[in-house]
Amino acid sequence: MGNNQVKIYSVLVIGLTNAGKTHFLDMLTFGGDTTKSHTVGWYETAVVLDEHTTINLIETSSVHHIKPMQYCAIYLIVPADATFEQLQTSKNMLLHARQSNELICIIYNNRGGAVNFSFKERNRLLQIQRGWAAIEVDFSDSNKWKNTVLRVLQWTVAHNNSAK
Repeated sequence: MGNNQVKIYSVLVIGLTNAGKTHFLDMLTFGGDTTKSHTVGWYETAVVLDEHTTINLIETSSVHHIKPMQYCAIYLIVPADATFEQLQTSKNMLLHARQSNELICIIYNNRGGAVNFSFKERNRLLQIQRGWAAIEVDFSDSNKWKNTVLRVLQWTVAHNNSAK
């Protein structure tokens, strides 16, 4: 591969309705909340990390609408105030979406505060076995979370060889 070629990584972004998936994508790509309605089917956007690296982010709230392709990672967006049932549903969605050894990043949307379980308890309840990381960010404060999320994108690239 020549030095001028762009590596493109595909990341699946999943989570329950109202978890903050579209807001997450819009804040990364447009710097603000531009989408006001729920995603039906799937929604795709791209983040250019540098002149050689682009990450395509493909979002869906239903395992029935996952765009068929190979993903290098899956980002699971979970409200930090999720109930036990919501955590279990999120875990089942992730298990259904995972095809092989994709990296997993659990991104807890802490906009409402964690009231049911601590960060450690939520991770234990989701029981992801290998190749995963978890962060907690307040989606309502883009100034604080954007650098953290950019580090997650860089982590995805650094730990992956499945670029096109």
